[in-house]
Amino acid sequence: MWLVASAVMRDLSTITTTLPGVWREIRRFNLPVKLAVAAAHHVAPRLTAPGQALLVGLAPCRPGSPELNKITRDLDVGFDDPVKAGTLRVNPIYTMHAIDNLGISALSLALANDARAVNFGGAAGQAWVALEHLLEQDVAEAIVFGGDQTDASWRGEPDPANELGVALAFARARGDARVRLVAIERGDATDHAAVPHAAHGLINWLAALESAPPGTHRYVVPAHDGDAIDQITVVAEVA
Repeated sequence: MWLVASAVMRDLSTITTTLPGVWREIRRFNLPVKLAVAAAHHVAPRLTAPGQALLVGLAPCRPGSPELNKITRDLDVGFDDPVKAGTLRVNPIYTMHAIDNLGISALSLALANDARAVNFGGAAGQAWVALEHLLEQDVAEAIVFGGDQTDASWRGEPDPANELGVALAFARARGDARVRLVAIERGDATDHAAVPHAAHGLINWLAALESAPPGTHRYVVPAHDGDAIDQITVVAEVA
């Protein structure tokens, strides 16, 4: 599969200016889903038929939002004091913030996509499992996308270095693409210091590809971007 487009989103303000229609649909979602879906909208136009593309979602390893955090704290207080529990109010939209497949559902609807879809979530190294899944499928086109945040974001404290979304569009037809994904190789790991996240690993791989010379490119995934089980190598051909 050829990597025909990629996008990284780090700033919500760019969504409001570059994708105002998309923003109206996703503005009430939690932060990592907003960033992930916006990134996917940037790459979807590069596909011939996004409505038939395989969608591969990476759910946030840290789901939720400050609003959901507040709701859970209020519920804890309410459960401790039944009198107070009778006054609790929950906005249903915020309960969606804990749903892993929110991003893939939103993108499917936006693209009128009725093809197969799969969502990976919650575990370290899920991005590489997503790429393996992509290589196993007999599809013409696909989008892999995901978003991240940290506990700080969940508490309502800005953490721009870790608030990001990424999307990659793949196609069997090369077009003007430079990179072809060939394989995901696994071996015995010596370092198990993985950090659960959905987007960082893919962004680091994209950065490595930018300066890669023509030929076979073997990207050894750093331990912190891995799955704490295997040593993972992403094999690509650079034209």
